[in-house]
Amino acid sequence: MFNNVTTLCRRTAFISAAALCSQFAMADGTVTLSSTTVGSSDNSTAWWSAFSDLVEVQDGKCLTFEFTNHTSQAGNYNNFIYAVSTANSTTLDGTDAFVRRADNFGWGTTSGTNYYDAANAWTDFFSQGLNVAGDFWAWFRPNMEGATVKLSVVNKGGVAYTAFTITAADGNKISNSYTQNLQTTGSLYAFLTTEGGHLTNVEASIADAPSFSNLAVASTAGSLWAAEGETTVTMPQHFAQCTYQGSDGFTYVVSRDAASLSDVNASTGAFTATVDDVTVNGSVEVKAGCKAFGATDLSQAWLALFTDDAQVKSGETYVSAECFVRSSGSANWMFPAVVLRNSEETVYAICRIDNYGWGNGYDGTKNTSDWNWTYFKSRLDGSLVKATVTNNADGTATIRIDVVDGAGVSHYQTYTVNLYVDEDKTIASDLDDLFVTFTLEGSYVLYEAPSSETAIDAPEAETSGLKVIVRRGEVSVPGADNFTVVDLNGRRVAPQGLKPGLYVVATADASAIVAVK
Repeated sequence: MFNNVTTLCRRTAFISAAALCSQFAMADGTVTLSSTTVGSSDNSTAWWSAFSDLVEVQDGKCLTFEFTNHTSQAGNYNNFIYAVSTANSTTLDGTDAFVRRADNFGWGTTSGTNYYDAANAWTDFFSQGLNVAGDFWAWFRPNMEGATVKLSVVNKGGVAYTAFTITAADGNKISNSYTQNLQTTGSLYAFLTTEGGHLTNVEASIADAPSFSNLAVASTAGSLWAAEGETTVTMPQHFAQCTYQGSDGFTYVVSRDAASLSDVNASTGAFTATVDDVTVNGSVEVKAGCKAFGATDLSQAWLALFTDDAQVKSGETYVSAECFVRSSGSANWMFPAVVLRNSEETVYAICRIDNYGWGNGYDGTKNTSDWNWTYFKSRLDGSLVKATVTNNADGTATIRIDVVDGAGVSHYQTYTVNLYVDEDKTIASDLDDLFVTFTLEGSYVLYEAPSSETAIDAPEAETSGLKVIVRRGEVSVPGADNFTVVDLNGRRVAPQGLKPGLYVVATADASAIVAVK
């Protein structure tokens, strides 16, 4: 499968646009199509090889396709596909266009400024009300054979609103929507295609665009996390999703950039969303009382704060707790970063979230990601993140960072780095000597307090009358303006980023020995 239209179009022989265009109706009503079928009846249709007629959708109009879907059932994608473009051609390369499949997947062209945005998709595929037992996709594939589909494309003021409803073979109904901002106003062109399937009984009609009179908050990107003591929580910019209920019965997505969101009540989860001067009430689950790591005013300086080191021995894997990130979003690196180092704190590599890093072991690294850089910075805030570090037992380590961004879209970032202890590319002699820690800048992390005693939330230590708080590798002395921290070798150390061990904490009047776990 191809993942963008540019690649897609270069891999195929194009059919003349004139041969594909319909005798479409310029006025409202039924569109006369040259054929009511798309693809081979034996479901052998190859990718991007069979098309319906293109149909023009003028500004302020709505195109409706209705058809019967047929599938080889081999894959989720072996069903109908639709494409929308500003160009009167199936050659989508270099145009403002997007492609959507029946299985809630899509992509867009790589030109222009308004890229395909998965956050502007909505579906009820996985709703609890759907009468489907077990794996959804195991049900989906056979029930798409003979399914009837109604699909709309609305052209309204430089925005393409699309939606479809599937009546599956067993009678269940499922729906899907996608909205795309366009670079220009004017006519759009839409058509159907398929892969490993075929379409029959294809009909098309043109009508006025439906009114978008009913605004609702359909969903959010997930749970919003709140720090201890917070009564209201700022909503991340793209966290909530609003929808219009069209007068044609379809649910249409409001582009996330169009919604203005209020702060959230940390106790009730209540908030408001405003679109085009219409305000509606919504709610979101809030995980209140979370612990914070990093400056909550987003002023955290780079390399000034570290979590406790966690050892990853040869052949082992470390998996971090899932955390919620609040970020200023002012730069790509305003996010937690992974630091790999040895017990002497010699850094192998520092790997940021944005496909970038450095260090002795970063030279020659293999890194991959699936970020949409157009939306990257604006969606760092509100991300749910988990990191996995594997010591490959061969002098390399692999990092995988899984992120659900602030709009609810899943992404990944991976690195494979070398355990070089110097610039001469000397591999560590002890492959067990690998530790992972995290640092951050312009952001902070919220995490749920553990139920047991750990380094994240260690108990208070009180010795010789001096009260010392030890949490997440950091010590503090309540009420003391000045205090020092000394390790057992007599070296004065910073009170943050402490490695596990014993330390002496002292003020002018008292001292205490504390353990960092």
